[in-house]
Amino acid sequence: MTRPQKSKSFSAGKNNQELLREIEELRVRLEEAEATIEAIRGGNVDALVGSGPDGEKVFSLEGAERPYRVMLDVMNEGVVTVSANGGILTCNSRFANFVKAPMEQILGKPLAQFTVESYALELSSFLNKALEESTVATIALSRTDGTSMPVTLSSGAFEVGGVPALCIVVMDLTDILAAMEARLLLASIVETSNDAIITKSLDNVILTWNAAAERIYGFSAQEAIGQPIFLIMPHDKIEEVEMINEKIVLGQSLEGYETLQLTKSAILIQVSLTASPLINQNGSIIGISLVARDITKRKKAEADLAEYRQHLEEMVQQRTSELETVNEHLKIKIIEHKQTEDALRETDSRVQDLNEALQAHVAIIEVINKELDSYTHSVSHDLRMPLRLVNRLAHALLQDTGTYLSSEASQQIEMILQSTGEMAKLIEDLLTFSWASREPLQKRRVNLQRLFQVTTKELQHVRETQGHCGADIVIQNVAWGHGDRALMKQVVSNLLENAFKFTRQREKALIKIGCMEKMAETIYFVQDNGVGFDMKNLDSLFVPFRRLHKSAEFEGTGIGLSLVKRIIERHGGRVWAEGQVDKGATFYFTLGK
Repeated sequence: MTRPQKSKSFSAGKNNQELLREIEELRVRLEEAEATIEAIRGGNVDALVGSGPDGEKVFSLEGAERPYRVMLDVMNEGVVTVSANGGILTCNSRFANFVKAPMEQILGKPLAQFTVESYALELSSFLNKALEESTVATIALSRTDGTSMPVTLSSGAFEVGGVPALCIVVMDLTDILAAMEARLLLASIVETSNDAIITKSLDNVILTWNAAAERIYGFSAQEAIGQPIFLIMPHDKIEEVEMINEKIVLGQSLEGYETLQLTKSAILIQVSLTASPLINQNGSIIGISLVARDITKRKKAEADLAEYRQHLEEMVQQRTSELETVNEHLKIKIIEHKQTEDALRETDSRVQDLNEALQAHVAIIEVINKELDSYTHSVSHDLRMPLRLVNRLAHALLQDTGTYLSSEASQQIEMILQSTGEMAKLIEDLLTFSWASREPLQKRRVNLQRLFQVTTKELQHVRETQGHCGADIVIQNVAWGHGDRALMKQVVSNLLENAFKFTRQREKALIKIGCMEKMAETIYFVQDNGVGFDMKNLDSLFVPFRRLHKSAEFEGTGIGLSLVKRIIERHGGRVWAEGQVDKGATFYFTLGK
């Protein structure tokens, strides 16, 4: 009985045909090894033929019932004889190579010492059973370099001087397991592939059909295997089968061949085919492997893209035509624009002349205003003296001759005193207005919350001493401002006096003071529930001496709000108001930076 040479190790780079051929060689080798083991067990051979480095050699055996004293060192399998307790009696050089140890370090040692620890129970069970009958076990040998090797143990029992012993043939499973793993990997790749992988015989019968083929064509493997490949071919494409067969038989390749095929639902799909030969262990072509990729969606996308490109080209041509028309219009517009620019330059020149004239007039007005302020201030001071004299004389006349005067004369003197008082108030307001216009600004941070609180108490006290009812004042969180404190005190006082005056007829007067942030600007407000005003009269509120109510209804000179406007504008801010008749009014102001 001859034994084939050991096959080469599996390489991931080998093609399917080489892999199938190696698996077939390993299977034959395994069958022969099992036959050899059976011959050794039964003692049915007188000699073995072993393949070694010097060729085949014949080794004679001295009897089937005697232990084998001669080991076949050139065998591909390892051979050991062990005692009933598992101690190694003899071994061949192949087994020594398996465990990577010299023979002298193996003999006498327990076989368990050269077995991976996790297989200890399997080895013990194998040895016990082998004493009763022939048996086989698969374990892993532990090698002296720290690695392990999968092996199959086959036993044969005999006696040495009446003492039972075992002859064990050790076969290396490394190549077999690698081939099996490669075969499983290949099968997994085939089954998990997104492409249809089909094998057929040279007479066009389908041999294999993977899951992707089922998904693409709609036929199950049971429906497809054994059927002719024409099952998926349109009638006008049948000649392609023979074309593919001829190319493969002649050793030519076929890759990326695009064609049409049929599904189970008789729907035409576009596929890209790759064909390669199926070769047996003798190197003969026995069939063809087909890999089909469904490119229907890709082809549709390409067609859509081509159509879209055509559409784009048409759009580009249309847009080009439109742009040419627009360019013509633009040329006309450019000419018109140039003419407009020339006109604008002329206009700018005129505007510049007007601005210069306006600035000159503004300068003249500023001078006039300063002179007017100075004149107002001077006249106000000059009017005070005679007004005080008239007031003093009227008081003296009333006190000295009051008992001798008629009631009509007394009323006339009272009217003189009232008029001089109103005139004095007017002169005082004019002086204040002049002061607010001429006083240099000394800006700094001002605590407006505190300013409102102090001024409110002062005015409340004055009103109570005059017999007026108080008002509910609500001062919310008022932000700090930046301005002249003395002038801001005048603003706060005038706004509060205005609110007190126009709410005094209310049973429950309410005044709210606060601020809000809007568009990165702080807006302060004073709100009341007084008599309000008609918004059509808004522009008159801040005009000096302009009054919306008769003096008999509400006292005042008409200077207060105009003074607020003058001070706020000097700070670079704005002032405005909102109101409704009999529903109150709200006055707002901001301060510049």
